[in-house]
Amino acid sequence: MNTLDHLRSNPWFSKLTLEQFAALAALAKRESFLPGTSLVRIGDLGVRYFVIESGTVSLRRTDANGFEIQVGVIPSLPAPNSTESPITFFGEQMFTTQEPYDYHADAITPVEALVIARDDFDALIRARPDILNAMPFILAAEKKRTQGFRWINSGESVVLVARKHWWALWLKLFPLFIFALVAFIASLLLRNIFPAELMNLVTVAGLGVFAFLIGVSIFDWSNDEYVVTTQRVAHIEREIISLELRESVPIDKILGVSSNRSGVGGFIGVSDLIIQTAGREEGDVTFKTVGNAATISSIIKTQQDRVKARRAAEEREQFRVSVKRELQVYLQPEALAATAGVNVAPPLAKPSWRRVIRELVRSWIGLQIVEPHRVLWRKHWILLFAQTWKWFVALLALDFLLVLIATSLTLRVFASSPVFFFVGIVFFVFAFGGLLWRWEDWRNDTYAVSDKEVIHIERLPFGIKEESTTVPLDQVQDVRVELPNLFATFANFGDLKIETAGKQGQLLFPSIHNPREAQNEIFRRMEAFRRRRAEQESSLRGRSVVDALVAYHHLQQDIASTASKSTDAPSADSMPSSDSGPIPPLSTSNPT
Repeated sequence: MNTLDHLRSNPWFSKLTLEQFAALAALAKRESFLPGTSLVRIGDLGVRYFVIESGTVSLRRTDANGFEIQVGVIPSLPAPNSTESPITFFGEQMFTTQEPYDYHADAITPVEALVIARDDFDALIRARPDILNAMPFILAAEKKRTQGFRWINSGESVVLVARKHWWALWLKLFPLFIFALVAFIASLLLRNIFPAELMNLVTVAGLGVFAFLIGVSIFDWSNDEYVVTTQRVAHIEREIISLELRESVPIDKILGVSSNRSGVGGFIGVSDLIIQTAGREEGDVTFKTVGNAATISSIIKTQQDRVKARRAAEEREQFRVSVKRELQVYLQPEALAATAGVNVAPPLAKPSWRRVIRELVRSWIGLQIVEPHRVLWRKHWILLFAQTWKWFVALLALDFLLVLIATSLTLRVFASSPVFFFVGIVFFVFAFGGLLWRWEDWRNDTYAVSDKEVIHIERLPFGIKEESTTVPLDQVQDVRVELPNLFATFANFGDLKIETAGKQGQLLFPSIHNPREAQNEIFRRMEAFRRRRAEQESSLRGRSVVDALVAYHHLQQDIASTASKSTDAPSADSMPSSDSGPIPPLSTSNPT
């Protein structure tokens, strides 16, 4: 079978034309896997699609109790008397949700596979959007996965979107109806006092205000959303002209979920759902006046159990890999050395002058600077303008005065005096110095997240004073985004509040550019940091186990050697003479 035939085995591609098939097949890269090699591991992001050309792949999963079960093999074994072709592919989530694999895939025999990566597929879709017309399930799955939320990360899916109960809307509307009733009664009483035309005008205006307030209340009620995803719990609150608030808590940071029900709302099943974490300086995350608190709580608990089970399986697999790697050091050092390639860094290309200038400008006024191991943010340009506009105006006024002097003979004579020149120099130095101070003060306040920590630095110009706070990523509990007004929403800047479990409490990134993306970046690095730490811990535990096994092996060798000496020791009469040559040394094993 050629590449096209293998791809055609998946019914998802049945509507693709031959030309589209050829474009898709061009993305496939052939890879080889030795027996025992992992094609994917549980928890890996589902960004690769596999078609097995030859060989056998075992799919296994670790359950919540830590026991491994085999869930299938690829190619699948056909059922008796079945005419269906065996399944030769896996990893279909690459085309849709990109959710992490919930199984391990290991090569049992030598395997040849065709592999399509998500990045390559995205590039193809951008170049050939017509392919999506033949694969409509991709757009449908993406819509279902994100529910329209643009902040959902790759591999993350929305499980539940809830809103406040209608009782919350009634609590907003009830005072308006009472006020409208009182106003209506008052208008009836006042019709005998004021002209009818005036009362009609007041009535129309009052109805307009009443309708506007009703609309605002409905908008405010419908715009509050409570979201549960496979990775976090989020509360999104929007007000019509003033505020957008988004606070998110990773699923694994939730300590408990409780509900509070009281009054008439409690009688009709309305309650507040309180989500507790270790670092909430501003109080717990609360889903207010929801009518399905028990359902939401159950879904959160299900996602917590799912995350725990997946991470337990990840740790188990990482431990097995670590033990296998450490054992190879002792048992197969030659094979390990042969497979270990030497990574030679490519020579650094000399940067072009355009790139140098671009990097220099970015370091001066950039709002977001992406570096190899960290991302740095500054306060928005709006804050820079608010700090420097007075000094700009002063410099512009000085320039305007110089233009007047150049065009006016009278002013030119007056400006020729040393006093005027001295005052002008002092004014220029003062205005330019103030501008430089404010700009340097804005530039020096930086807020960053690296591979290991969150960094908050506020520094006065020229190193006069500096305050720096760093918090390890594993101490970050949740991250809150606040866009204070409508202008901030359009200009895309706001506050980022980071709740920590340490004594630092809350870290504030004030008025930074694109705080929503900053929130997602922190969550992505938190997950990457957790996985790296888990791998390091598994490696240390694996090394300890292997050290114990090697020590046991050496002890057995020592015992066997001692026993052999005691049983095979020759008598004094049969000892070899000194000219019989040296006694050969004992064989030694690899050192620990």
